[in-house]
Amino acid sequence: MYLPSLGTFLLFIQLVYWSTLFESFSFYVTLLLQSIKDIIAFMLILMIILVAFAISVTIINKNYKKTHQYLFERNELDSEYHDLITTRFGEEFTDSLYVQWLLGLGEFEMLGATDEVEEKNESVKVIMWILFILATLIS
Repeated sequence: MYLPSLGTFLLFIQLVYWSTLFESFSFYVTLLLQSIKDIIAFMLILMIILVAFAISVTIINKNYKKTHQYLFERNELDSEYHDLITTRFGEEFTDSLYVQWLLGLGEFEMLGATDEVEEKNESVKVIMWILFILATLIS
């Protein structure tokens, strides 16, 4: 199912490579390849930063879930649990990494809905806002 799309993509990559046979295209293809080679270090640093924020959000989300369950069992909450981040892949760290990547691209609506646990536990709200602002500025 996905093999034809991958094959088509690779054919276009090969077409770009073969375009170096023409002098007018050669400069641009070489420029593109050199640019990709030069940004590898930057992309590595960016991925380290994104993983750091994703791990932080994952840990906060796990603690948030435990706090919500504790307060719900004591009948201090009326609402159901909602993740702090939008669930996309079903695994917390992968979802956190995905949300951090989208946050770096400027998508601010991917943070999940929060509920009345924030009213009971103000520190979650403060930490999430601090991480949000730092992640926005750094990535």
